[in-house]
Amino acid sequence: MTHIGAEPIQKRKYKRNRNYAKASLEEIQKYFDVPQAEAAAKLQISGTKLKNLAQSYGIKRWPYQQVRILNTTLT
Repeated sequence: MTHIGAEPIQKRKYKRNRNYAKASLEEIQKYFDVPQAEAAAKLQISGTKLKNLAQSYGIKRWPYQQVRILNTTLT
């Protein structure tokens, strides 16, 4: 129900911001031996941004567990 002379309510248009932090694959690979939260803190980005950035490089899961297991079996 609108009043006479009242302006129609405009819906806000929200844009989804997909500008992730710029970090190269080489920079991310330096932190494969630490948990994802710690790596995000060292890179000074949020955990979600690190996850999305890693996925954009084709990394489906953070490889900390696999790297840790390999390091313990090799030593």
